[in-house]
Amino acid sequence: QGFGMNGKIGWAGLLAAEYSRRADVLNRGFFGYNSKHAVDLLPSLPLSSGPLLFCTVYFGANDATTPGSRQYLPEDQFAAHLSEIVTTIQ
Repeated sequence: QGFGMNGKIGWAGLLAAEYSRRADVLNRGFFGYNSKHAVDLLPSLPLSSGPLLFCTVYFGANDATTPGSRQYLPEDQFAAHLSEIVTTIQ
């Protein structure tokens, strides 16, 4: 709910207002994705060509589902994917 819902402003909307004309705020959500899906998707994301001020990455809840589910990943794979995501963004 980065840009808000039900008439309330979300955290991404607040950042966009605070950094207006100084930085682009990109908020992307991928319902049902785990960190493996994110690694596969990363090359197609519109990452900024300018200097990066900050970045927040939220993954892990889907990775930690019940073993055997479609989204589940062992902790070591999650850690490797998260490391790859951060390295790519840097």
